[in-house]
Amino acid sequence: MIRSLHLTDFRNYPSLSLEFSPGLSVVAGPNAQGKTNLLEAIYLIASGRVLRGMREVEAIRLGEDHAAVEAELMPSGTHIRILLKHGARKRVMLNSVQLPRASDVLGRLPTVLFSNEDLAIVREDASVRRKFLDEELAQLSPRYLNALAGYKRSLEQRNALLRHNQEHEVDRESFLIWEQQLSDFGSVLRLLRRDFMQSLGEKASQNHEQFSSGERLEIDFIPKEDAFESESLMQAYQKRFALDTLRGTTSVGPHRDDFSVVINGVDARQFGSQGQQRTAAVALKLAVAHLIQDSLEKPVILLDDVLSELDQQRRTQLLLWARESSSQTILTCNEIDQVGPELAAEATVYRVQAGTVERL
Repeated sequence: MIRSLHLTDFRNYPSLSLEFSPGLSVVAGPNAQGKTNLLEAIYLIASGRVLRGMREVEAIRLGEDHAAVEAELMPSGTHIRILLKHGARKRVMLNSVQLPRASDVLGRLPTVLFSNEDLAIVREDASVRRKFLDEELAQLSPRYLNALAGYKRSLEQRNALLRHNQEHEVDRESFLIWEQQLSDFGSVLRLLRRDFMQSLGEKASQNHEQFSSGERLEIDFIPKEDAFESESLMQAYQKRFALDTLRGTTSVGPHRDDFSVVINGVDARQFGSQGQQRTAAVALKLAVAHLIQDSLEKPVILLDDVLSELDQQRRTQLLLWARESSSQTILTCNEIDQVGPELAAEATVYRVQAGTVERL
């Protein structure tokens, strides 16, 4: 859990210090005042990455040279500090010791974020769902994170050789080294994805049934080809070599995987209503929270402005879950009335206005 958060020139905050309680915190205020920026700072501490696909330097307050985000975790007292600076590499400090890689911070503060952008998991193409898999599995499994980094490096090398081979013939042996690494790393990714998706599907289905009054959600992993062992992946890369050379890119492997989201037997991406798609996305994210809790510890749950987009029945179910959850939960909304008087009375409530935060 997060005990305190300190921001310096991060987004629209010149300086901010906040203390958080172990239970539910509600952060209320109008749009574009800084609610999401608070959650982004916590997400940065947890993952080493900024949100929204922006460049990291864009998180530095306009006109400033650098930004700092610091947090103290409880009950361990661990201190994490991340420094963003124009023209320099991001620095991540753990108890005043610099980590070799930003990704080394993963697992220190297990976190699940849900925002309206997560609708893309259900609504958009396969690349969004692969990104979801990679981000969530990287928190759960250092083995997955290492295999993913190795797979990406090997894929870049093979693709570079394929493009070069279109103009100047490259000896076939030069490809085999990278294809073997792709096969070894790829088999780890695919096996871990398969097991993760099976567990995730079971949890998500239970969540979805609760939130949607009985609608049935099914999640199925769809590998690009039915190859889970290193040897079978190696054969797939070799079989597609001529076509890949023609295209200049690798056409098979885990970087082409997907998973399906089906509600009551119907593809939710193509035929689901917006309410169904949103509920499925929430169910998936909360399923991740269950899996993290089973494997690591209770994660911090970040819910960014999700209430305004849910109908009353789904909103009631989500708030009931937040109330009963033993996880630290931080929820943003436009008006405190959206959470209801009973829950508001139990929560720690903050009001955000133009880069200032007041505890009510």
